[in-house]
Amino acid sequence: MIRTTQSVFLLVFAATLAAALPARAQVQNANQDALALLVKATGYQFAQVPDKDIYLFIFSASDAKGVDRWFVRVSYNNERKNWVVVSCTVIDKEDSTAFPLELKDTLLRYNSDVPGSKFAWDEANGDIDVQWEAPTQFLTGGLLARMIIDVASTCDDQYNNLTKLLEP
Repeated sequence: MIRTTQSVFLLVFAATLAAALPARAQVQNANQDALALLVKATGYQFAQVPDKDIYLFIFSASDAKGVDRWFVRVSYNNERKNWVVVSCTVIDKEDSTAFPLELKDTLLRYNSDVPGSKFAWDEANGDIDVQWEAPTQFLTGGLLARMIIDVASTCDDQYNNLTKLLEP
């Protein structure tokens, strides 16, 4: 009886494994287009940059003075395509802009105190971006949608404070 049960178990296990192998290959092939599938699963309207894995989402600004909309970008952040970055430029100044120390301190404090979106600045290009990064394998359409909203909301919520710190 035990031997029969073991045989049946092994037969069922082998059949399940054999059935899963083609499915696993399909999942690996789908991973090449994982970002496209995730972006579609957000349910938001978007535009794709031609011939690139870069997707653009436009959100209306509500609190940022002098800003009417935010352009949120979604792309892979490396060639292996194992991480996704959601980003939006919140401040765009001239190249080689030296940001004040008080502004940098504010950005670092925000990054330390608030989970989710993070600020990154690049003085060579004169911009400050809001970013959210996550491993591709852990993303769902719902999580990506929340990341996109968090980035756009952070831009809208923080823009006025940041521009005040840039005033002479």
